[in-house]
Amino acid sequence: MSLQVTRAAWLKQYRLFDTPDLRKFRHSERRVIKENAQYLLERLYEPRASDGRKAAHEDIKKYGLDEDAINWGDLGVLDVYKVKGIWRIAIEEVAPDAENLQAYIILWLKRWGWTVQVETSW
Repeated sequence: MSLQVTRAAWLKQYRLFDTPDLRKFRHSERRVIKENAQYLLERLYEPRASDGRKAAHEDIKKYGLDEDAINWGDLGVLDVYKVKGIWRIAIEEVAPDAENLQAYIILWLKRWGWTVQVETSW
């Protein structure tokens, strides 16, 4: 996914493909949330010719991510699952107490209409 998908846009597409022949083309809510969260993580990197990419320091400072312990070499969304009706996003290669990264993901997904919780772990 190269761009974010709002919850409203997902619902519209989901309903549009609500016919027997088109249902196989619908993306689940879980998949869209996972792709949105991964998009937000990838947005924190900028391309670099020598080895592909590097952490984009402006956004890292802007969101306070430089205060969190993060393994920038292997950061990614591990899973998305529902707990008591709330979507939970598991992100790996981040300290469990990385409140700034958790807030960054929650902030943007909330702006796009998704209610989520974020857990981080090594």
